[in-house]
Amino acid sequence: MFRTLKMYFGNRRTRTRNFCISIGLFFCIIYIIRVNHTGLYIVKYPGDQQNRNFDEYLMKYVNNYWTKTDTKKILFWTPFFNSWVWLDDAVKALKTCPVSCSVTNDRATLEDSDAVLFHANDLWKHKGFFATIHNVDVEMPNTRSPNQIWAVLSWEPLMYMWGTIKPHVFNWTIMYRRESTIYNPFTSYYKMSDEELNQQPKAKETTNYFKQKSKFATTLVSNCKDQARRYRIIKELQKYIDLDYFGYCSGNINCPAGVPASECGHKHLKHYKFYLAFENSYCRDYVSEKFWNAVDRRQIPVIATTKYNTELLPPKSYLNVFDFPNIKALAEQMIEIGQNETLFNSYFDWMQSYKVDSTSSYCRMCKELHANRPAQSYADMEGWLQDDVCYKSTPWSLVSEFLDRLMFDLGF
Repeated sequence: MFRTLKMYFGNRRTRTRNFCISIGLFFCIIYIIRVNHTGLYIVKYPGDQQNRNFDEYLMKYVNNYWTKTDTKKILFWTPFFNSWVWLDDAVKALKTCPVSCSVTNDRATLEDSDAVLFHANDLWKHKGFFATIHNVDVEMPNTRSPNQIWAVLSWEPLMYMWGTIKPHVFNWTIMYRRESTIYNPFTSYYKMSDEELNQQPKAKETTNYFKQKSKFATTLVSNCKDQARRYRIIKELQKYIDLDYFGYCSGNINCPAGVPASECGHKHLKHYKFYLAFENSYCRDYVSEKFWNAVDRRQIPVIATTKYNTELLPPKSYLNVFDFPNIKALAEQMIEIGQNETLFNSYFDWMQSYKVDSTSSYCRMCKELHANRPAQSYADMEGWLQDDVCYKSTPWSLVSEFLDRLMFDLGF
């Protein structure tokens, strides 16, 4: 009898194991078919954003409790990625601001604060797959005066939004999106007026950036699983051009021989003509430091972004993957530019008429606190965030990213 039971349960465990393996293989096959069918193995244009009117997500009020004060007080309620370094940054930035603001993270000053500032990514206690199922907010203020502004700040897309955001919690958004209450990009260039152009010192001769470059193309990637599948574009490009791939995902973690770790970033990368500045997702208005750092190094950034986002970039300063029928055509254009001194240098002509806007995020916020803005609150903050082509994280999307990277590593 015991032998029979042992054989039965043993066989049942074997059947269960085989069943689970079969189910796993089935879903892997389905995933591969799905990926090939939807074109994720090729560069697929994500589509352009259509909506440019976001009033439906906002509620504006007739009454305004704004009062004039010499110094506006800002309470930093959350850390910045679990660090309070942003408080120190704000103190330094506000020293050169034309209006006066003070900052603190002392919650005892809540009632006296003109504004309470939250970092978007620190609104939830948990992150990752578990957080997409179990939503836990951080502790929020337990009191609020009618003249107090609650603002949420982010330099990056909330594609990993680990929970819900209740309506009418936030009054202002300080983000990279153009329709934010306070527009807050990584870097912003603007076209100088005729008066500003006349004040610029006349260069004796045009800088030849081509002669400063000794290598062809490079990129540095540390996030190995991403919505944009950058690794597939990089692999395809490597078939046609000389591309040095650095970062954790490349398997080439260390700097090249003879290059100190401290110089593996800007000092080493600046020798390349092209830098692949691919974002890890396709998000409305998002242009990160990858693009601007390449510009600072006087490289031609190679990007993969929507036409809507290119409105934010200096004209003829980049190559966009989606402007070419395929990766091979992009590579051929890179080779042509990389061999032509005049053509290469022409990608920096825009610098003669554009200037960087160096105003800090904190100074922008301080200026708005001193301005008598109409009162408002976000009636549908999640709707505003979701009105994007940047896909928000779900359990399936995280599994999908994992599987695509796994299939890529296996050679599919």
